[in-house]
Amino acid sequence: MSVVKMKKLSAIGHKKDRRRILHTLTGLGIVEIANTSELDGTFIDKHVSVCDSISQKIAQLDFAFTFLQESRRELKKKEFSNDVKNNVAFHNAKFGKENVVIKYEDLATIVKDEFELFSAIEILSDISNELAEIKSKKSRIQSTLTQLSIYTSLDVKFSEIQDTKHTSLFVGYTEIEDIEPITTILPDYAKIKYTAVDNGFLLAVAVFKTETDIVARALASINFRKCPFNDDALASDLIAQARSELEVLNQRRRKLYLAVAETFYHLKDFKLLYDFYTIELDKAETMGKCRETARSFVFTAWIPADSEASVIEALSGAGSGIVYEVTDPQPGEVPPSLTINTKAVSAFGDNITSTFGTPEYDSIDPNPFVMFFYCLFFGFMFSDAGYGLIMTIACALYLLIKKPVKRSGGFFLMFMFCGISTIIWGTLFGGWFGLTAEQLSSNPVGKFLLSLQVLNSMDGTDILIMFGIALGLGVVQLAAGFALNGITLIKNKQSLNGVLNHFSWVIILCGGAVAVFGMLLSISALSTIGGLFAGIGVLMLLAGGAVGKKNPLSMLAGAFKNLYGSINVFSDILSYSRLFSLCLTTGIIGMVINIIAGLMPSLLSYFGYVVAFIIYAFGHLFNFAINALGVYVHDSRLQYVEFFGKFFSGEGRAFQPLGSGSKYIHISEGISISSKVKN
Repeated sequence: MSVVKMKKLSAIGHKKDRRRILHTLTGLGIVEIANTSELDGTFIDKHVSVCDSISQKIAQLDFAFTFLQESRRELKKKEFSNDVKNNVAFHNAKFGKENVVIKYEDLATIVKDEFELFSAIEILSDISNELAEIKSKKSRIQSTLTQLSIYTSLDVKFSEIQDTKHTSLFVGYTEIEDIEPITTILPDYAKIKYTAVDNGFLLAVAVFKTETDIVARALASINFRKCPFNDDALASDLIAQARSELEVLNQRRRKLYLAVAETFYHLKDFKLLYDFYTIELDKAETMGKCRETARSFVFTAWIPADSEASVIEALSGAGSGIVYEVTDPQPGEVPPSLTINTKAVSAFGDNITSTFGTPEYDSIDPNPFVMFFYCLFFGFMFSDAGYGLIMTIACALYLLIKKPVKRSGGFFLMFMFCGISTIIWGTLFGGWFGLTAEQLSSNPVGKFLLSLQVLNSMDGTDILIMFGIALGLGVVQLAAGFALNGITLIKNKQSLNGVLNHFSWVIILCGGAVAVFGMLLSISALSTIGGLFAGIGVLMLLAGGAVGKKNPLSMLAGAFKNLYGSINVFSDILSYSRLFSLCLTTGIIGMVINIIAGLMPSLLSYFGYVVAFIIYAFGHLFNFAINALGVYVHDSRLQYVEFFGKFFSGEGRAFQPLGSGSKYIHISEGISISSKVKN
């Protein structure tokens, strides 16, 4: 249950073999290249041009994914339904990770299709540019149509709207609220004519040319917008022309999107190429971590200790004259952290622990403990066996049908185990879709389920016991956290600190729990033994604060500081009361839903059965969703704050071997790490 032991590999090889060596190490999937220490006569080449070239290709592929996703949303509209109904690649398009595992060597074969794929991307780029241009043109035409709609009542061509020798003519648009002031701001002799149009008026004003400036200023004061058209055509003719242009643009747009639809069969190859170049970029950047001379290169790497022989064998076959050395990590060196667990434990590590951080190297792996406590608490809080059964079956069906490879189905695997825990706790508490004991006892199945019930959440005495169990579970987890920290300190040769400051709390918590248990059961022997152990733990805690101090006053202050810190521990214990409150919440809400639904037939006659069914279905769906989310959040909080706060900092650095940065395809490791779960 500890983090995998790592070895440091230092090697020097011919420069001509560098690409083959890196290719081999990438295919192994268990080698992380580290920064090589400075050596006399060597230099670092960042390979900037190579990195830039690969980055440009990745950027092109990123564009392709983004554009195809945007196009897919457009092609799903009703207007394209008949055109794409037989396009299997379009309907099966998946932009997430593929549910397949391939070898790195097989991934590299995608390069043979590189020219064709990038040519397709160039076509997509041209289509994207043309679509953007069409969108811009359509926007301009729509704006023109909006303006032309004002002048549809004009029975003259725009070119005929002209001044005469002695008069000026103003034709345009004004708002509704501005039409009344016109008669007051314009000269009396001005000829005014207006016609109502959408949200305003089409206005025509004729004045003597000597008054042109006065009228122009007056019209400007009321936001008069002069007619912008001077075409030798009627407004209706221009509208027809604009609509014709729109139709041409729409037809062209349609053809372009249908051309995009035919590109979806390249999608999986785009993914392969993307991951290939992502790994190539990683390799190019890795070369920047190596030291070079004119003819050789030197690199350092971290490898799992159990895989040393396999890595050396593969490395030796990758080039001639390779010289290497494998050593243990030196003082001051911080190797990356790699944990090896079963699929079930890894599911909790990937979805819970990794969200908080990575275990430090040579520390205890928290994942098995997280799985145990997370499942335990989840079931207690969710507490409805019916909901747990649904969760378990749904997650199991997903895993059976989808058959996710590697650890991609970890989220569903985690909740399947949480569902099993919920079934167990729900059965013990008698929680079945919020049904009461009377409702369950009405049939043989319900009677059998009731016979398995141990505690009743509706009974006052049992509620107190459940509250005690919740706090007891908290005591167990906190004791485990202190014990794990103590073990870590002892491993790091800080035995006195580990025993006195951390195992003391294990003794206090366990002794206190036994004492309370003895008092509740009126067993004086248990109370005495538990109290004695708790007292010994307190003495150890006081001693832990005093040890290492030379001044008696400092010793006393240290002991008091340790004792004062107990407030935080007991505060943490009370945090586990959330287990109890959420446990009651699920059942009570479910029961209320049942009561409300049960009243409907008596209130609404036959129609009430329909309403009752809707309330049952959506009510329990809501109860399931809201409480599952609440339990997930609060359970995570208990791990992150109360449990991890005792022993786990999450400040380690995750092991990132060459070839592990794929985004769309799962890459298989060329070498299996000893005891590693097979995927």
